[in-house]
Amino acid sequence: MDQDAICEALVRIENDLNENNGADYPDIEGWMRKVKGSIRRIEQKFDEHRMSSDEGVGVDPADRGDEDRYEEAGEEGGEGPDGAGKEQKKDAEVKQRVLGLLESMANGRVGPKEFFGRCLTTRANQSRKEVEDNALALLLRRYSLCDRASWTIEMKRFSRKSGSMSCLSQAVQDGLRLKNREDRMVMIHEALRMRLSSGSMEDLVNHVVSLCAVIEFACDYEEVGKGVGGRRRQKGVVERLFQTDPEFAGCFFGLNDDDRVERMATMHEELKLFKKRMEPVTRARNRVLWVYRKYGFGVFLDPFWSIQDLQHNRRTTTFKDVLEKCLEEIPSDTYNADWSGLTDDQENGFHIVVWILAEYAEGFVRDFIRLVNNRPCDIIRVRDAIGDDERGCLEPAEYEMPEDWDLDDEDEGEWLL
Repeated sequence: MDQDAICEALVRIENDLNENNGADYPDIEGWMRKVKGSIRRIEQKFDEHRMSSDEGVGVDPADRGDEDRYEEAGEEGGEGPDGAGKEQKKDAEVKQRVLGLLESMANGRVGPKEFFGRCLTTRANQSRKEVEDNALALLLRRYSLCDRASWTIEMKRFSRKSGSMSCLSQAVQDGLRLKNREDRMVMIHEALRMRLSSGSMEDLVNHVVSLCAVIEFACDYEEVGKGVGGRRRQKGVVERLFQTDPEFAGCFFGLNDDDRVERMATMHEELKLFKKRMEPVTRARNRVLWVYRKYGFGVFLDPFWSIQDLQHNRRTTTFKDVLEKCLEEIPSDTYNADWSGLTDDQENGFHIVVWILAEYAEGFVRDFIRLVNNRPCDIIRVRDAIGDDERGCLEPAEYEMPEDWDLDDEDEGEWLL
């Protein structure tokens, strides 16, 4: 994207902001300075990179080592023999996509009508890049809280079906409430193999439930590996998952602990196959955890971030770079949430998820609130100065929880994090 195109983009941003929000937000000039500053920083970084790349164009390809290939699960691509040229093209595409996403922030927060009327229903005929950019734009634009009634009305228009917990919700809930970490991980892993869906709203609810399970499992596995003996403990978890996998569970049925150890000694090849099969699953779970930590509650409101979607649908070669670069370039202002990219009002997504669960899986509301407080995202952790071993204190708006809803931790023993 050249300077003229950037100027045109800035003009469109300014016009959109003036038309949509100027009357409500008098500090629009301050916001424009932030956006322009972000774009200037992007330009400077890419100019520096282009100069350094140009200096190396004359190097004999025979003197170069093999180009590193990005092999993240679900992302297509890789460097060919003309690595320098492809890198420049890739960098230019990253820059253009980031600028476009910054421009999309001028559309303002996503309200209930737009969310249910367009965001959940318009991806069938889109290209891979369009789907990715729309998902990232939702994370950056954030959500308008409005009130519970407004969101509930649009929910009902979107899906007339109501009310009870799905089998997936119940299975994940049972897993999240286990106090023993390894037992919790095994049951959550079992629940994540379920594939239940009977409608768009249930898809969204199942996405919220599954994402809770993914975050809990990934955090547990991450913490199991910390400290002395961490790798040994992680190995023990993998072996338990292997022994409960439908393909291999029959080999361990009815065996005591000693017999299981003996049987494991005879199944090295099967265990190797299981580990290989789990690699893309593990990478996808870790990616979801990273996005939740960095971008906040928007991941719960978009099935694009479902574990199945990330695991099975290939991504563009620039997706990972765009995802990371946006975090660096978003204008932020901790003192003015109206114009901040990823700060206080990301909590709006939390309240909206509670309202959705209250209508379609009310029994899971408590588990969702406990999960995001036990595993706070970085935005909330920094905002509320939450230490590594401390819990968050998010509470639902316009939804009444029982007074003793979170007291069972004390009754049933310490939660093993």
